[in-house]
Amino acid sequence: VARSRVVGGFGCVDLIDPKTQAPVQNFDGSMCSNPDAVAAFRAALRQNGLIGFVRPPMFHCAPALVINEEQLRDGFQRADRSLQVLEEKLTA
Repeated sequence: VARSRVVGGFGCVDLIDPKTQAPVQNFDGSMCSNPDAVAAFRAALRQNGLIGFVRPPMFHCAPALVINEEQLRDGFQRADRSLQVLEEKLTA
């Protein structure tokens, strides 16, 4: 993750390839450094019960606005597990 930002309930994380420090992919879909890693990340999000908008090099998330702190923490833990899958694939 290069950086992240949040406005209200909407967040965005910039995904980079740790080997090159470059974005994992351009917005137009070209120059994907590791398509298998991106696919594994998307699958991990689904396996962790999250629906996230992944448009490399960005991962967007927007939890429900009627969410309590425990649910929010759980969602971040699920996203973290998914990001760990991405990191493992990119550093393999």
